[in-house]
Amino acid sequence: MYSAYIVAHMDDPLTRIDDALLRLRRFVQAPVGELSPGSGELADMSTVLVVDAVEQATSAGQPTTVGDVAKRLLVAPSTASRLVERASETGMVTRERSAEDSRRATLALTGEGHALAARAREYRRTRLAGALGSWSAQRVEGFATDLQDFAQATGAARKAGQP
Repeated sequence: MYSAYIVAHMDDPLTRIDDALLRLRRFVQAPVGELSPGSGELADMSTVLVVDAVEQATSAGQPTTVGDVAKRLLVAPSTASRLVERASETGMVTRERSAEDSRRATLALTGEGHALAARAREYRRTRLAGALGSWSAQRVEGFATDLQDFAQATGAARKAGQP
């Protein structure tokens, strides 16, 4: 049993990190319907991820493509294409032919897509503020730095072909 293993190996930092990551995997994911627009439509997590990826890429002033979404989400281009198609079908993202290369499509958020991005961001920030509310500002700052460093290290390892 996994929990018995964890209890028996809690002195190992890698075991504690592994356990924490597994328990946190859904921390940023809203309950079904929580981020839904007023129309009663449900926003699934893949659509939220696509909207976030498009918002971040376009905020840098660059035209955003399916390839950019694939890189941001660490998925294959074919997977990103399906995810973008789903986000487009729900009215969160538009696809238009690139002015520079007619073989490529550029992506943009719709008004609903911008609203979903804002709701998702506010949901995550509210959850974080609640979870970290009793921590000192210094502890939160240290945690933020360590977590950013960890995210960067995992991304670098992935680029280097490590699991």
